[in-house]
Amino acid sequence: MFPRNDVLKHPAAKMLLKWATDGCPVDCGDPWSVKRIQAAIDKAAHPSAQSKAAATACRNEALERVKDGCAKLIKWDDIKHNPPTNLKVSPLAAIPHKSREFRMILDLSYNIKVNGIKLQSVNETSNKNLAPQHAMFELGNVILRIVWALATADPNIPFLFTKVDLKDGYWRMCVNANDAWNFAYVLPKLKQSEPTRLVIPDALQMGDRKSTRLNSS
Repeated sequence: MFPRNDVLKHPAAKMLLKWATDGCPVDCGDPWSVKRIQAAIDKAAHPSAQSKAAATACRNEALERVKDGCAKLIKWDDIKHNPPTNLKVSPLAAIPHKSREFRMILDLSYNIKVNGIKLQSVNETSNKNLAPQHAMFELGNVILRIVWALATADPNIPFLFTKVDLKDGYWRMCVNANDAWNFAYVLPKLKQSEPTRLVIPDALQMGDRKSTRLNSS
């Protein structure tokens, strides 16, 4: 998301440069208790990711992120007696995908229960006002802008269309090391004897705030 060249002329360039340096602003609410974190860890994956095929796909993708330096892998036993302040754990979901069997997404809308009480999800406690809301309004204007660009272009100069499909767009929206703990999830196990490990991504996750709610039953 690091703006350069002509993108620096965009009104949002200064903000994006700050986010690229300091990380995207994140406020996911008050710290969770260890009991609440443990309940979320015990919940582990969303029902959609509990089959062997889905769990394996999500695990492989998560480990690929770790290998690429886009996430950290932490043993729960190493931090459970003094967890980071921002640690929140959401269930990992597996969504069928057109170009691969599954893609993973965090169910940040999931309400964990502790002592029979349903607690607020990460989405519900996130401060949406940290993001510029007017930016979302521009999404519906893309086609109109393309039409306008074509209509006003010099007919003597060839017009070139370029479509960029960012495979992992959310992974390009980095957060700082402290805020990354808000988006933790349990690495799917292939054997129950494996230690419980948490994946700590260094970016905003698909499933945050505005994404469609999953069936979390």
